[in-house]
Amino acid sequence: MWNESHVEGTVTDVLKHLDAPPLRDLLALTIGNPTDERLEEICTRYRTDPSYHLLGCQRSGMIVGCIGLELSFPGHAIIRALAVAPLALGNGIGSDLLR
Repeated sequence: MWNESHVEGTVTDVLKHLDAPPLRDLLALTIGNPTDERLEEICTRYRTDPSYHLLGCQRSGMIVGCIGLELSFPGHAIIRALAVAPLALGNGIGSDLLR
């Protein structure tokens, strides 16, 4: 189970799980050419840049979507990444992440 205390379908911070294969696989979907080097570069940005935030959505105990945000200034964010697991498409996960 991904996170037993997590409320089904809610969006929460997943940065501490950045090295978990399911989350890295989702991030790879957001890269045009997902090389290991490019994926590590993006992960490093989320780990080290305080303006970058990584949130995820869980269903049935698994991470099924993520959104990466850059908080450019108070009240404004730039969407840097948005991905939904292919097997979970069509279930409103992308909409949940955008809310």
